[in-house]
Amino acid sequence: MTFTGDNQDIVAIISIVIYLGETSFDEFEKGLKELKIINPTNFLMGLLKKGVKNKNLEATVSDIVNLLLENNPTPFVEFRKKEFKATIDRMDFLSDHEDIDNLLNEEIFITKEVFEVGKLAQLNSACIFGLSDKPELATLPSKEVGLPPIFEKTMKIY
Repeated sequence: MTFTGDNQDIVAIISIVIYLGETSFDEFEKGLKELKIINPTNFLMGLLKKGVKNKNLEATVSDIVNLLLENNPTPFVEFRKKEFKATIDRMDFLSDHEDIDNLLNEEIFITKEVFEVGKLAQLNSACIFGLSDKPELATLPSKEVGLPPIFEKTMKIY
């Protein structure tokens, strides 16, 4: 497992912290090598203890630390909710008779090859399921949203 656990939200906040000069990449790397930084929570808590110059960033880092301490792997909750809606909005929203170039530019498709492999596997009694590397907030709606989970949304095949 990597330091970030392949969690893009963690990669993003660490990148932001370094970009805004709250620490340098060299300091970050040194902390990792010397085992002073052992995980993202430890790193971000260390920044808060040291003092974050940018007060907006300080509030964000503090919120993220609290979420991580609650074992919530998705610190950017609002972003992930918006990501979910944007994804759903790009699935099967244009007419099937729309110009193919416009469809390919505007909609999310499943490729014909993936669909055909799934159908072949299903014909051979395989259990068919899908996986996503996105966090739950980006693939499953909250109850108040009134939208289907991504895996239930119709998609065009290309």
